[in-house]
Amino acid sequence: MMGKVIILWEQGNEVNASRYNSFNYINLSNQRLKTVPYSLDIHDPLKILLSHNRIETFPVSPPVMGCSKLTHLDLSHNLLSALREEIRLLSNLRNLNVSHNKLQSIPPGVYELLSLTVFDMSHNFVQQLPPTKFPSLEWLDLSSNKFQTVPDSILQTQSITYLNLLGNDISSLPADIVRLTNLDTLCYDIRRLQNLSHVPFELKTMPWGIEWTVNCNDMPNSTSAGNKIHFIVRPKVGYLQVKTNTKEVSECGVYEHLQYELNSTINCFEDTLREVNLSNCNIQSLPEQMSFLSKLTKLDVSNNRLSSFPITLPGLQSLQVLNVSNCSLTVLPESIGDNLPSLTSLDISRNNLKTLPNSLSNLPRLEILSLQYCGCHQVEFLANLTSLRYVNVDLAQLISIRVCCLDQLSAAGTTVSLIHWEMFSHLQT
Repeated sequence: MMGKVIILWEQGNEVNASRYNSFNYINLSNQRLKTVPYSLDIHDPLKILLSHNRIETFPVSPPVMGCSKLTHLDLSHNLLSALREEIRLLSNLRNLNVSHNKLQSIPPGVYELLSLTVFDMSHNFVQQLPPTKFPSLEWLDLSSNKFQTVPDSILQTQSITYLNLLGNDISSLPADIVRLTNLDTLCYDIRRLQNLSHVPFELKTMPWGIEWTVNCNDMPNSTSAGNKIHFIVRPKVGYLQVKTNTKEVSECGVYEHLQYELNSTINCFEDTLREVNLSNCNIQSLPEQMSFLSKLTKLDVSNNRLSSFPITLPGLQSLQVLNVSNCSLTVLPESIGDNLPSLTSLDISRNNLKTLPNSLSNLPRLEILSLQYCGCHQVEFLANLTSLRYVNVDLAQLISIRVCCLDQLSAAGTTVSLIHWEMFSHLQT
């Protein structure tokens, strides 16, 4: 097992390592250092952490250049204005973090680090990169710099699996981005595209995911600090997920903006979206654009604060899975059963429904139905669901089933499961 010793700032500008037999991990973070201390290479460590200091230049030979085994170097949150070319001598370096500095360029020597797989240079002032590709790079964070285009060297680095371009002034994505065949996640704010209504075809057909974050405190009239809305889109598989860390959307003044961002995003990928996950977003109504998603097969809006389900259902003819559990719903559209002919799974549990629409009995393909604690005990319609295979109920609903339709459900081979409140009470909002 790797030995680990945390070395703090000692004796002026030196690290006093004489009383340590061996160590592989040097941590000099948060020590108010202005220069790189000498003697860092005494025991040839694997990791050196120098983050959150006041270091202006690096490296300074010999403090680090003798570290032939060094694999991890963290220089983040310093005052570096440049990296020296000698960094290429760290031939075993795999992880380099120079984020939150004052860098305006990256030396060609970084491209000679054959083992480098993780490079974080976010929050600097870099406008362009050398044209040479990275030999083995897999994870690259260029966020919050001064790039106006995607660097050519990045488009040549086919080993990249994660690329973060957020916080730059990149208004278009090059067609050559399709060359990044190993890319899994692209962090890019599609709102920066010059024409949001015409997302490039290449963007819709690549298998990687696109992610971006909207800061609530940047929005007009917002009283929220630190709250964010995070979007994840995987265009090729038609997947959209939205996450928020704010519990009071309406109170922090971002609800209208959230609706706007949702509608804009849905509009961008309208012709490809097949699955939308808006669970736990504290939304009060569904985006209007949702009704135009003709290819949508799965919709999860559970754990929100919907008092009704106002969506225009006729546009969702392909919808197969619908989850509106724990949404404070008091009513379902009367036409829900008539307008969702492809529905195979429906979860309306944990709501405040007073009654269920008669049209629920008109769902010809419904196989899974969750009713537990939905607010009412109507179960007669279950006998009309010829494809029903599983139904989840609470105790009161089970008693009603035993009275009116247990024989029919048994004959059809339907499994009736009793769900106790304690099984999910910890999930209540």
